[in-house]
Amino acid sequence: MCLAKVIVDQNDFAQSVTNFRQDGDELTFVTIFGEEKTVNGTIDTIDFTESVINVTSK
Repeated sequence: MCLAKVIVDQNDFAQSVTNFRQDGDELTFVTIFGEEKTVNGTIDTIDFTESVINVTSK
């Protein structure tokens, strides 16, 4: 199983992320526990090797 870590503006935002959805600038990340965290921003990079998603907030 591949779970991601989300970093927003170089700060930890969410752990064990299984999926996300985008609605305009709104990014919603869902954890393995069903917790949803939302941020307005853009995805800068996704590192599949390290399972890290880097986001810059708007």
